[in-house]
Amino acid sequence: SAVWAKTIVGGFISTRQNSEKYVLLGDPALEVRYGRSPIVFETATVDSTVTEGTLRVVRGSVVDEFGNVLDGVSAAPAFNGRAFVHVSGQADTSGYTYDTGAIAYDLEGPTTFRGEVPVTNGRFVSKFFLSEAVETGNRGRISVFALENGATPRDASGSADTLSLAPTISPGQVEDGQGPRIQIRFEGYDNFVNGDFVFTDKPILVVEIEDESGVNPLPFPEFAQLSAKVDQGEQIDLADDFTYDSGSFTRGRVRRILPLTAGEHTLEVKAFDNVGNRGSAEISFTVVLPSAEFEIVDRFVAVYPNPFPTATDFLFRLTHDAEVNLKIFTTSGRKIYETGPFNGIGGENRVRWDGRDERGRSLANGTYLYKVEASYTNGDGQLESDEFVGHVVKMR
Repeated sequence: SAVWAKTIVGGFISTRQNSEKYVLLGDPALEVRYGRSPIVFETATVDSTVTEGTLRVVRGSVVDEFGNVLDGVSAAPAFNGRAFVHVSGQADTSGYTYDTGAIAYDLEGPTTFRGEVPVTNGRFVSKFFLSEAVETGNRGRISVFALENGATPRDASGSADTLSLAPTISPGQVEDGQGPRIQIRFEGYDNFVNGDFVFTDKPILVVEIEDESGVNPLPFPEFAQLSAKVDQGEQIDLADDFTYDSGSFTRGRVRRILPLTAGEHTLEVKAFDNVGNRGSAEISFTVVLPSAEFEIVDRFVAVYPNPFPTATDFLFRLTHDAEVNLKIFTTSGRKIYETGPFNGIGGENRVRWDGRDERGRSLANGTYLYKVEASYTNGDGQLESDEFVGHVVKMR
């Protein structure tokens, strides 16, 4: 939060009509400051002619108090780290009047790019698209906050309020007839698949989006924007939650807390690239909240693959952390293998069986019984348990 707050601060330009301020709520002893070193750009106005094909290219440098680039040669030591770049659209002048006069101020335009690029020997290059949705003018803004690598990093900041804004990309310029590619998951659920379970009512939504023409955070047109809907309800604007991946201007992600209720849900995400192509993705999932009763969720264990040639996985979900044991039996009831007790977690669990008995001998083709046992000691010190029995087939 502090990093992104710093990217929209006034920086080192003292002639601005007004400088945005920010407040950090937290430790009152926290040191809050602008970047100690200035950041300068190649041209004072970040000229709109500095382009590369359909890309806008902005080059900047971290300098010392004398204006020397911290490249290890002109000034030492060299500055190597990351630059957080924030580009906003055409500013809007507003104000109010009172008895003896008037006050005018600028409102920052909508975000058109937010990303991260490497700083090498004091220099960085940021590339991005500007779509036809951007309002043309000379009052765009670029703000950069840079942070050095290392245990005691230096920092730097700078901005320019005269960024020339004009579309760098339009449908006629590129051969792109495909919408953005979208993948939806929840943080902490690396193996999430459609129809899966989520074990919290406030999961962190992660949406990964990629398109050769970049992802457009602006309405294109007004009704079309980066957004989501839960259960076909009200539209949720995701534009402010989208950030490009480090060093990329075609791939980024949304990260946002998504309040939900227990039960089944659908989630649809739509996104647009910078030439107006639409992409969408939809998932379904079930929110399961911890209950007073311990159980294997839905009393179900998935076995994949089944039948299996050499090894298979047992997948199941628990309502609480618990001690788990997997046992394998012949159809006559003779136990031939067990994992022994191990710690399962509240949520998704996976156990692999290599198709061998307790002596390590490969078992013959056929049908076997399995039992997943789970036990949990509740807050009153009482033992609660649950189990599930099913069939698994070995077939080479």
